[in-house]
Amino acid sequence: MFMIRLKQYLTQPEDLGILLEFGIIDAGLLAISIIFLPYLLSIEKPDQSQTGSLVLFCIAIPLLAFHLYFTQTLGKTKLPVSAYLVKFFGASFVIGPLCAYFGIVAALNHFSIAISIVFSVSCFIVCTLAVLIYKDRANTVQRMIDMERDTTTKTSNEGEK
Repeated sequence: MFMIRLKQYLTQPEDLGILLEFGIIDAGLLAISIIFLPYLLSIEKPDQSQTGSLVLFCIAIPLLAFHLYFTQTLGKTKLPVSAYLVKFFGASFVIGPLCAYFGIVAALNHFSIAISIVFSVSCFIVCTLAVLIYKDRANTVQRMIDMERDTTTKTSNEGEK
């Protein structure tokens, strides 16, 4: 019984819809990381912020590439995949962009702390607005689904009478 439940849990369809919508963000961060990488590699004696930026970009590039590949090749939002892959996919979505963000901040910090602070504040504002817009859109879609279900239920109830 335990093995059957474990198999069902590990192969049940997961809703990956929210993670599939951010492909353009991954593409942009991947491009920025790849553009910064040759510059950071060509420096003979990098300082601490440049070394940190290089390490963070080297972590971010494979994770962003994996997430971008996954979002571009799989159009379905419900897939029977193992829980391990779903957990890795979710982690790559969080860790990849965060590493790219902190890599950009470290690279900008080399030039000026004020520039990196302004970049951080603007990223925070944009991310907050994106989350608010996404939540509002999700609520609107849910209301539309509920209205459609209510009209379908009313129609079927009237048909039974």
